[in-house]
Amino acid sequence: MENIFYAVIGLLDDSAQQVFHELWDKLNAKGLISKVRSDGLAPHITFAIYEGIQEDKILNWVEGFCKKEYQISINFNHMGLFFDQTIFIAGV
Repeated sequence: MENIFYAVIGLLDDSAQQVFHELWDKLNAKGLISKVRSDGLAPHITFAIYEGIQEDKILNWVEGFCKKEYQISINFNHMGLFFDQTIFIAGV
């Protein structure tokens, strides 16, 4: 049986997603295929990944956390690759 995990992610606005889709197209043309894209996921920021936690606990925590947060601007200053298919960016 596969381990169940939960990922807490932040989604980007439409214009930022478009920029990343264009970047993925350019990388794909060079033979570098993003696993995130091939899995049909949207560009996102991963905040945490949890295993062995009860679903209701993580959902309640995320709901409470999000009520206190607000939209922010992020600048991305570099990108890299891990596991041969995961393209990442780092923000400041």
